[in-house]
Amino acid sequence: MAKIWMGWRSLQSILMPPTGRGELLWAYYQEGPVDYSAGKRGTWFDRPELEVHYQFLENDDFSFGLTGGFRNYGYHYVDEPGKDTANMQRWKIAPDWDVKLTDDLRFNGWLSMYKFANDLNTTGYADTRVETETGLQYTFNETVALRVNYYLERGFNMDDSRNNGEFSTQEIRAYLPLTLGNHSVTPYTRIGLDRWSNWDWQDDIEREGHDFNRVGLFYGYDFQKRAFRFAGIRV
Repeated sequence: MAKIWMGWRSLQSILMPPTGRGELLWAYYQEGPVDYSAGKRGTWFDRPELEVHYQFLENDDFSFGLTGGFRNYGYHYVDEPGKDTANMQRWKIAPDWDVKLTDDLRFNGWLSMYKFANDLNTTGYADTRVETETGLQYTFNETVALRVNYYLERGFNMDDSRNNGEFSTQEIRAYLPLTLGNHSVTPYTRIGLDRWSNWDWQDDIEREGHDFNRVGLFYGYDFQKRAFRFAGIRV
């Protein structure tokens, strides 16, 4: 019996010119297991998403932007008796920044804050989440740079009566961007510092002993100064 996870995601559509102060983006993602030999589908979900980004300030010394977003999770439970469907929403606000420290050294990053609502007891999600990646980038020349970031993702509940889906992930993320004309190649690694979860709210917190370290490669091509990353591998 073959079971294959399937998913697809549309390209993000930019409805406002990215050269201006505002961007409107949308994406669609769908995921779930499929038993092709039996022609059956397991539990799956749809995830449409809409985001608006506004660039308040952008110059060589300092840049600051803000993103607001909405995502809907439409779950269709097939493999779990007693469950039918769940419709959960996620609201997002995320500032991003870039600060020039010296001619070659910059401090940049982003911080996303999420609020989840509806059917959380069914989906098992925590009601609040924060996610951030921030660090330093040193540019050696027009071709080579080095970026080292700290990453944190933390799910928790503002409601003291809940402990659904609480978790924490901390990583060091290092990138080596290489730019050759319109082409860019970025080897990267992610090194896990700490990871724990209480995803099943009926159990106590469990520290996950798995190795979540990763190495990978991004490839991008710049179409008329509008960077479009369209390939990547990881192990």
